[in-house]
Amino acid sequence: MKKLKHIINSLEKLLQRSFIIIIRGFAQNFLVEVLEKGILSRFNIDVKKHFIFVLAVMFILECLVLISISSLATSKLKELFSLQSVVYYYYAYVFISIGLLPIIARTYKLITPLDRQLLYRSPLRNRDIYLLLWINDFINNSSVILYSLSIGIGISFHIPHSKSLFFLITTCLIILSSMISYALQIIFISLRVNMIKKGYGIGAFIISLMIGLCTLCFSIVLSKLILNLSIPTFSMILNNVHKKAAFNWVDFMSIFYKSMMTVDRFMKMMMDDWMINAIATRMLFGSLHKSDLFALSITFITLLLIFIMSFKKAGFWYRQFLDMPESDVAKGYISYYGGVLQKLNRNPLVRVQIKKLFRDNEQLSMHYTFFFIDFSVWMFTGFAISIASFKHASALLSLFGTCFVINAITRDGFSSGVDLFPGHLKFDADGKSVRLFRLSGGSLSQLYQSKIKTQRLLGLHESILGLLIVIMILRVNFYSLLFSGLIFLLNYLVIPHLSTLPSYLSPHYKRQHYTEAEIYKEQELLDNTIFGRARQLLTLAIVVPFIIEYFAKISMNTFCMMYASWVVILILFVSLMIRMTVNKTTRRLDRSDLVA
Repeated sequence: MKKLKHIINSLEKLLQRSFIIIIRGFAQNFLVEVLEKGILSRFNIDVKKHFIFVLAVMFILECLVLISISSLATSKLKELFSLQSVVYYYYAYVFISIGLLPIIARTYKLITPLDRQLLYRSPLRNRDIYLLLWINDFINNSSVILYSLSIGIGISFHIPHSKSLFFLITTCLIILSSMISYALQIIFISLRVNMIKKGYGIGAFIISLMIGLCTLCFSIVLSKLILNLSIPTFSMILNNVHKKAAFNWVDFMSIFYKSMMTVDRFMKMMMDDWMINAIATRMLFGSLHKSDLFALSITFITLLLIFIMSFKKAGFWYRQFLDMPESDVAKGYISYYGGVLQKLNRNPLVRVQIKKLFRDNEQLSMHYTFFFIDFSVWMFTGFAISIASFKHASALLSLFGTCFVINAITRDGFSSGVDLFPGHLKFDADGKSVRLFRLSGGSLSQLYQSKIKTQRLLGLHESILGLLIVIMILRVNFYSLLFSGLIFLLNYLVIPHLSTLPSYLSPHYKRQHYTEAEIYKEQELLDNTIFGRARQLLTLAIVVPFIIEYFAKISMNTFCMMYASWVVILILFVSLMIRMTVNKTTRRLDRSDLVA
């Protein structure tokens, strides 16, 4: 009991200090302003002429703030958990931020560099160009390394022994993370270039699977933290309301501590034996396993082999024409996927929309993972797994989790058409060719409906995956299947309209490139206010009844009947409002000239 009170007091102090840290962050900008307008101006130092000096001073200030924050946080966290846990997660941050995160962002710069025309005319070999570009980007992002070292300096103040060993291991970890990043970068780019040349097949699936599994792990950890913190806290608040008691900070801090310990145990169970940060932590604290030396040996040998094999291969795609003619675009799985979608609908306008989309290599290559297993599916699968394994899960929570997951996946699936491929599925995406359609005597509502039907077809596979996830992971009964079907139907009928109506209400046909869709402020305003809020209200309409049931304690059968009726009313009401809006807009557009 004394230990728990000590932990709670430490947490309270940590929250108070966190507020001070935030104030320090705001104060940093104030110090920079004082440096520029006060000190430098007093000595008649021109900021533009001494830009590097000013930048260096600002960077030093940032590092000092990070060191102080790191030291302060470590002093409290080591009391709550342990110094070993702090170092463990610090090393995990170093490895992820330096070794893994830069790979995707760096890929596009290395495949098609901005100054490629100049580089291709230089006497440099392809691998020299690649190495030059990689080092240039690495240096541009070297601030991440310096920030990591600043955090490490703050932690080192609390290491009672072997500070030199701590910095040696940290430096080796940074070098090893950079080497791993370099090796994985070449593998990732090779798969990416192979996709562009040969189509989206097994290589695209492997990349999609790797990124998806990372998303799944992150989602499980985050959702476990949220569930372990929110559900017990919400129950405590509700009990206090029933008992008319005041909020108890001691109980809240106890719940917070237990939640953090649950997530900590889960993380270490997943990564403790094989992750490089766990091996580095055991090395620092003198608790190395025999398997650690074997793992390190395998890692170094694998890296050496990859470096040897990739040395000549690096940059092989340079000075080659990677853009494929439209007739050959999207070979492999995605071309078959497009063919299946065309067979599912005999409407010629819908088939034209699908054919145009699957010939656009530029937009397909940016979002090819959508045609395998989209990130939102992985993310909400992690949430479903956390609910299924949550020890305090009740029948109501399982039912809520089912509806939440199905709503999130189907909503994202049926809105992805416009979100991911605006150059084809916004109403005005066809540009001035709409004039030809008008000259043929067709109504613009036919073109609008073809966009809606195409989006529904594109969202089917993701939504069906969501249904399968619910059936396999969460506890399924008649009511959960009924609610899943109704929510599926709601989003199938409504969401494509809410995504497309802004471009139908205010079309612009003079566009030259699909990225210009983002510059039309009235469409953005309509999407962010009316239709964006409508999507949010639909989500609230699906979630809020569960909160009411939690407080009202209605019998489960009565609640399920009322909820099903509520979703049916939502479908009918929103569909009626959309139909009225579409009909009114169609009459206006059919009478107008296409001059926008």
